[in-house]
Amino acid sequence: MNIRAGAITLAGLLPASRIKNFLLRRCGWKIDLGVVVHPSIFIRIQNVQLLEGSSTGLFNVFRHLRRLSLGVGATVGQFNWVTGGAPGLPNDDSFLELGEQSAITSRHYLDASGGITIGKFATLAGERSVLLTHQIDYRESKQSIGAVTIGEYSLVSSSVKVVPGAVVPSFSVVAMGSVITPGLVQENALYAGVPAVLKRRDLDGKYFHRSHGPVEPRLGK
Repeated sequence: MNIRAGAITLAGLLPASRIKNFLLRRCGWKIDLGVVVHPSIFIRIQNVQLLEGSSTGLFNVFRHLRRLSLGVGATVGQFNWVTGGAPGLPNDDSFLELGEQSAITSRHYLDASGGITIGKFATLAGERSVLLTHQIDYRESKQSIGAVTIGEYSLVSSSVKVVPGAVVPSFSVVAMGSVITPGLVQENALYAGVPAVLKRRDLDGKYFHRSHGPVEPRLGK
């Protein structure tokens, strides 16, 4: 680990503060006003851009990423594991990019080796979902990669598995426990099952018309 990488790892463990943001900027991070970076582990993160009002929660792990980008107001919760750059992968472009007002909640695993994009106002909700972007091609006996995209205003529920190369169409809902494979194209839809298939078209609701996000918890009745 070089000096810069070591400094970032140490600074990442500090409590959220203006001083912490200053130190991370000195290490080359682009951090706008109002950004909150709670104590987390950052290992070999090459390029970081955290736009105004974005935040990362407690005890996340980010490792071996070429790029980490959080849009305006985007949030990452706590106890998430985001990793990339698996050894031997071709054309490594490991990145995690969150659009404006999008959110990852808590306790998810994201393999970003092939790149993960989460569109504006989209939510990786609940917990224990797994997003994979690399796999073993048994026919060629080598590893392959495929980017994963979660479309804007989409809602992905708990314990969902997303395979390399898959896309969650915009303005869609993915039911709990589903497995998302490549080939889904219908927007404004509900997907469910293993593998997930189209269950309902023409979804509508206040979630798809938000001008601010992430969704706040609703307490009481």
